[in-house]
Amino acid sequence: IPFSGYRQEDIFTDASEFYAVLLVDKSGANIGSQVMLDIASSIRKLNIPLLIRRATKTNSSQGFLGKLEGEQGILVVNKGMSHHSELKADYSREAWYSAIKDYIWSK
Repeated sequence: IPFSGYRQEDIFTDASEFYAVLLVDKSGANIGSQVMLDIASSIRKLNIPLLIRRATKTNSSQGFLGKLEGEQGILVVNKGMSHHSELKADYSREAWYSAIKDYIWSK
C-alpha cells in the first residue's frame, strides 16, 4: 500500500501492527514494490506483526521522510511515531530485502 508522506497517521490505518517498515523509493522506481512482493509472503507465513509500506520522497516531504539522508532508503517507525530509525542498505532489491530480513531476525 503506498504512503504519500503527507499524513503519517495513514501508515497505520486499520492496522493492528505496532511497527512499519517504509520503503522510500525514487519517484518512478520499482525496487520498493519488488521488495514488498519478495518479503510479504514470509511476513504473512511467519505471522510477523510488521507492516511494509512504500513511499516516495519528494522535495516537499515532511516529518521523518524529510530526515531521510538520501532520496531513497528504509525507515522503521512505530505506531506512535515516537521512534524512527533508518536501516542502512545499498539501493538494490537484494540489499533492501537483506536489510529488512536482518531487522526482523534481530527483534
